[in-house]
Amino acid sequence: MTKYRHDYTPPAFLVRAASLDISIHDAVTTVKTRLDLVPNPDAASGQPLWLDGRDITLTSVSLDGRLLAPDDYKVGARG
Repeated sequence: MTKYRHDYTPPAFLVRAASLDISIHDAVTTVKTRLDLVPNPDAASGQPLWLDGRDITLTSVSLDGRLLAPDDYKVGARG
């Protein structure tokens, strides 16, 4: 997919900090990611947070230390 500068828009959120916990085993690799996000003052407000990934299995999502129920977020391709 080709991306052009004129198509760029500021991201809705900025990452202040990120941490990864990676566990590699013979049959599976598990990656736990913690992101400290803040709304981007240069972006339009009210935009959703999109996390892009390929060939991954999402096992849980937490917000402010609270485990979210599957009905609290969407998983799928951006449309």
